[in-house]
Amino acid sequence: MVSAAFSFNALEAFCNYAISRTWRQPVDVKRKKTRETLHHEDAERALSTEEKLKSVLPKIYNVPTPAGKSIWERFIRLMRARDACVHIKYRDQYPMSKVDEESLFYQFLSNDPLEFPRSATAMIEYFFANSGKPRWLLEMPPVGSNYQVNPDAPPGGAPVT
Repeated sequence: MVSAAFSFNALEAFCNYAISRTWRQPVDVKRKKTRETLHHEDAERALSTEEKLKSVLPKIYNVPTPAGKSIWERFIRLMRARDACVHIKYRDQYPMSKVDEESLFYQFLSNDPLEFPRSATAMIEYFFANSGKPRWLLEMPPVGSNYQVNPDAPPGGAPVT
């Protein structure tokens, strides 16, 4: 559950950073069959993470929308898992009933918990296909590694692996 929630939060933070720090322009979006222009700070609050990833970030980073691609399917699984653990439904608690292979807890206990952070990382990397990755993304340790930071190293110092 933590893996899904924090992986989704990472994507949400990335979206909001891109909109308000990188873009800093009005955001044109199509919502409910009408076009709206939102101030970038309003777009952070008003648009879902799904809308940001599908419609806004592709304009910012000059890439095609990820919707319809395999990366999008991974995001949808992450979003559903996050939504299911944040808004736990009765059916996912399965009191006195057989285990449902579609249930939240079955999915969490039967799948690799590292898939969610890998999906979030892959989505972020998707937006840098036409440009160089930022240093924070290049230097990020691989998901699931035993990477450790030396607490005594000076800022920018060599990490301990």
